[in-house]
Amino acid sequence: AARVAWYLARLLAQRGLPAGTLLNVNVPAGTEVKGFRVTRLGIRRYRDVFDRRVDPRGRVYYWMAGEVEDLDQDDISTDTGAVRAGYISVTPIEFDLTKYAALDVVRDWNLDLTAVAAVGEGQP
Repeated sequence: AARVAWYLARLLAQRGLPAGTLLNVNVPAGTEVKGFRVTRLGIRRYRDVFDRRVDPRGRVYYWMAGEVEDLDQDDISTDTGAVRAGYISVTPIEFDLTKYAALDVVRDWNLDLTAVAAVGEGQP
């Protein structure tokens, strides 16, 4: 994995990426690597469970556990599928998670701060 990071860092320095772009790189563990795949992010469903625990000093904390289900793990055009098939996945990502198509839908809710005061007072 370190050699892959070094190789990609050199390419990044030479060729660059659009502003705001990061690379999500996943290297398969314990397998002979077949090559690189430029991928999209796979779809994962998390089934989280929170276990209440107490540390040695008596303080309560919560341990997140659970299961992850890869919904498209056999699709090698995704990062999860490519890694499962023995490829290094390289996925260009960005931080803007805004669902632009839903902006107008939520704007149409006509959000009203005065209605917040009524919450919990038997008002809908």
